[in-house]
Amino acid sequence: MSNNMLLRRVTLSFSYITVIFSVTSGEQASRSGWPKCDYPAKKVFISGGSSVTLMSPNFPASYDYSTKCGWSIRPVTANVVLTVNCDTFQLQDVNEAGKCPDYLEVKDTRYCGSIGPQNITATNLKIFKVMFKSNTLKNYGGFRCTVKASNHNTDGCSCGARGTPTSPRSSHTPTKYEFPWMAALVMTGASQPFCGASIIYENFFLTSGSCIQRIKHNKYNYEVLVGAQNLSLVGKMEVRHDIKKVFLHDKYKSGVAHSDYNIGLVQVKTPVDFSQKEVRPVCLPRDSYLEDEEQVALLTGWGTKAGSPDVLKKVETTILDRNACEDLYNNTGVSLKASWLCATQVNNATSICDDDTGGPLVTRREDGRYEQVGVAIFGEGCNSNQTTYPPTVYSNVSRFMEWIKRTVDMANTCS
Repeated sequence: MSNNMLLRRVTLSFSYITVIFSVTSGEQASRSGWPKCDYPAKKVFISGGSSVTLMSPNFPASYDYSTKCGWSIRPVTANVVLTVNCDTFQLQDVNEAGKCPDYLEVKDTRYCGSIGPQNITATNLKIFKVMFKSNTLKNYGGFRCTVKASNHNTDGCSCGARGTPTSPRSSHTPTKYEFPWMAALVMTGASQPFCGASIIYENFFLTSGSCIQRIKHNKYNYEVLVGAQNLSLVGKMEVRHDIKKVFLHDKYKSGVAHSDYNIGLVQVKTPVDFSQKEVRPVCLPRDSYLEDEEQVALLTGWGTKAGSPDVLKKVETTILDRNACEDLYNNTGVSLKASWLCATQVNNATSICDDDTGGPLVTRREDGRYEQVGVAIFGEGCNSNQTTYPPTVYSNVSRFMEWIKRTVDMANTCS
C-alpha cells in the first residue's frame, strides 16, 4: 500500500501505536484544549470522557512553510478508545508523482488535499502519535482535528459470548461459531491441528505448556487458526495468524511426564478482528476456581473420538472435587498437582485425544457468559480400546492468572 494513499477510515488496535504529533511537556488535555503543535513531540495526557483539539500552526490562518511538528497523546486511564475526526482539512494536493508534499501522518498513512482522517479509532494503546509536515513551496489553510477519548467499547472485548447452542443438548457437534474463542495450532499452511488454544485477547492465545514446548524453537513453521469449524472447508471467518512470540511458564519442566505449571501463551503478529460476533475472546476467571463441588463444563476440540476429525466437537463434562479425582487416579501412578483440576464425561465414556491438548474447558457464569477454568493437558487418549477412562486433567487457569496478566501486560485482558 502506498504511503500516500488517502483513507477515510482506519482502525488501529495495537499496544503501542506510532503516529507523530506533540505538546508542552506533561500538558493535560481538557475538554476544549488545543495544545500547540510542537517539535520534538511532547506529551498530552488524556482520560476517558475528555477530548483535545489538534490544529495546524497559525490556524485558522495558513500554516508556515517548512513546518514539522506533532503531538504524543497518552491515555491516563485503562481501556480508553481514541477517535480522531477532522472537521477542517486543507493541505497541498498530491503531486504528479503521487506524493503528498504537505501531509498529516497517522501511523503509515499520509493525508493531504481536502480529505483528512475520519473516524480513526485506536484502542488499548499507551502512546498515540501524529505528525504534520509542510514543504518550502506552498502553504494552505491547514487542519483542525479532534481526538475524543471514551471508555472502552465493551463489545470490542466482550468475552465469553457463546453462539446459539446445538439442539438437542446431547449433540457433540456445535453450531457454527458456537464457541467463537476456539483456536487451533497448526503447521504453516496445514489445517489439521496438533493442539487447541483459546483467544483471550486480540493478539494472545492460551494453551498448554506442552504445546508451546513443541513450537518454541521453530515458531515460524506454525500458525494459529481462528474462525474455523470444519477443517476440510475454508469458512468465511477463518483467518491464519503468524506467531510473533511464545511464552512458557518458567517452572514448567519439559521432558517430564505430567509436569506441573503446564501453561503457555502464544502472541501473534496481527490482532484478531473482534468486529464480528463469530470471533470473540473467552472470559478468564475473576476469582479462584475451587473444586469444592461438582460443576458442569464444556470441552471443545477437533480430536474427540466421535465423528469426523475435521469437524469441531464439544463434550459436556463434570468437574470433580479433588478427593474424587485422586481416588480415580490412585492406581495410575500419577500424583495430582496443586495446579490441576479434573473433569469427566458421563460414565467416564471418553477422554481427550492428543490434539485436544491445550484446548479450553469452560463453565457458564451467572450472567450467561463463559469463562475458561481449565486448559486440557492430558488424558488416557481417545483411541485406546478402553471402555472407561480416568478423568481428563486440566491446568487450573485461576492458579495462573497472575502469570498470565504479567506476561500479557494485561490491564487489557478480557475477564
